[in-house]
Amino acid sequence: MQEIRTHVDIAAGAALVWSVLTDFSRYSSWNPTIRGVEGPFERGGTIRIAERLELAKPGKTPKHDQPTTTRTTGTLRHIREPRQLTWFSQWRLGWMLGSERRFSIESLPGGGVRFHQDERIAGVMLPFVWRRLLREREPAFERMNRALKIRAERAAAGAPQTVS
Repeated sequence: MQEIRTHVDIAAGAALVWSVLTDFSRYSSWNPTIRGVEGPFERGGTIRIAERLELAKPGKTPKHDQPTTTRTTGTLRHIREPRQLTWFSQWRLGWMLGSERRFSIESLPGGGVRFHQDERIAGVMLPFVWRRLLREREPAFERMNRALKIRAERAAAGAPQTVS
C-alpha cells in the first residue's frame, strides 16, 4: 500500500469548508480536478466520480501534456459532518487496484482550518503504476486544495463566487 498526503490551511470555518466540499453538484464550477460526483450523499451510497488529471510525461513540457478525464465508481464509506468524508473506489482493473480517498477538516488554534486530502492505494498492480500515479495525483490534489481554499475564503469574505 502507498499513500499520497496533502493539506492546505484555509481562513474559513469548518462548516463553510464542509459545505463547499460536499456540494458535489457545484464541483464543475470550481474544482479543477474532480469535475463531478454523482450519486446519493449517504454512507454506503454508490457514487460516480469524474476526475481530470494532467498527465505529466517525463521529458515533455507542460504544453504537450494532455489532460484526461477518468471515471470511477466508488462507495461513500464514512461521513462525519463537518469533519470527515471518505470514499473507496476500484479502478478499471477492479480488485487489482483500488483506493480510499479521505478528506478531513481540522480546526486550527488561531482560527481557520487545515484541509487534508489523502489517498491510500493498494493492489497487485501498484508496483507497476505507483510512480505514474504519484506524478499525476499529487499535483492534482494540490490544485484541488488551492481551489477549495480560494472558494471557501471568498465565501467567508462574502465575495461573489465566480466560475473558474
